[in-house]
Amino acid sequence: SLTVLVTYLIEGVAEGGPFIPLLRLCLLLVLFRGMIDLCLEFYRVERKAGRYGMLILAQRYLGLASSVFFALFIVQGLKGFYIGTGIAEGALAMGFLLLLFFAREITRVVFDRSILQPLLQYGAPLVIASASIFVTNLGDRYVVGYYLPMEEVANYTIAYQMALYAMMFLFLPCKNAFHPALFSHFEKEGPEAAAKMISTSMRYMVIVILPMIFGLSYLGKEVISILATRSYAESARLLPVLLTGLACYGFYEVFMGSVLRLLNQTKVIGMVTLAGAILNIGLNLLLVPVLGIWGAAITTLATYFLMAFSTYLLALRKMKIHFYSGSMLKAILFSSVMLAILMVIGNPFPWTIANLIVKTGIGAATYFLLVIAFDTEVRETLTRYLRG
Repeated sequence: SLTVLVTYLIEGVAEGGPFIPLLRLCLLLVLFRGMIDLCLEFYRVERKAGRYGMLILAQRYLGLASSVFFALFIVQGLKGFYIGTGIAEGALAMGFLLLLFFAREITRVVFDRSILQPLLQYGAPLVIASASIFVTNLGDRYVVGYYLPMEEVANYTIAYQMALYAMMFLFLPCKNAFHPALFSHFEKEGPEAAAKMISTSMRYMVIVILPMIFGLSYLGKEVISILATRSYAESARLLPVLLTGLACYGFYEVFMGSVLRLLNQTKVIGMVTLAGAILNIGLNLLLVPVLGIWGAAITTLATYFLMAFSTYLLALRKMKIHFYSGSMLKAILFSSVMLAILMVIGNPFPWTIANLIVKTGIGAATYFLLVIAFDTEVRETLTRYLRG
């Protein structure tokens, strides 16, 4: 209500600027998305995967359909897009909240002052962390844009977004499933069992993520040529650095940060991410004028590696987390063999997409067979899983 009131005050000063209605629509959209996030968090904590997935799909595709319909047929342009999105997400938010109440999963809502201070102590540093990560994710683009031509900004942005989506593909589902299970395991079994769960999960993530980094670094030109244009294919040279850096952030966010969240050490998370944002801006200002977009890529890697490593050292003081360096070395070796085979294969077809599909399939099969053949624990785990 206060933010909407502010828009009226701005409108009075700005003499009814055209951006004011869009700002109000955006504020309503933020409200609706906050309500949807509340429902998602409830379903995630309660491990109700069916409703969680249904709400995610409805938010994405119903919102998309509604926004396009309104923009084309009802209120053309950007305003119609926001109106359609707001109507769809508002209906979803109210519908799922009512479902929670009618199913008696939420019986009544009361304001409890006794938990307000602990909530603020726990949550306020995470707000700082979110703002710091926002600066870290976008700050390099602004520095690159200030010092370098727009063509370089485009090259860096394409490589960064590709690396970001690849890491999100792995880490986001892992985070949604892992955190509720970890908190539950910690409450029932204690810190030692939770530490073992974190260590084992990190081991398997290393086994999965390293071949993706190797493979996407090699196949990046083909992927960018298909998704964008061949003129941006050279931006793929940044992928090894960016993928490694964003993988470090994934380990920081999903695994290292989870230890500090378990032990209510969110102040440390806030301080680490704030220090990372400051370091990121400083290194970008220092390296981009000298090294160009390579300076921004190196800054991303250095920032996220230092965040992950420092948080790992802090987490070791709280829990006995084991990092399986042997598994990492094996994964690097297997990924190197996979990469060598892909380089030997080359491009057997005249079509880029055909080459990409074939090499992806051969690379994945090669790595999988190597892991099954030479990693006893993975082989035994897979056997137990297949036997039920």
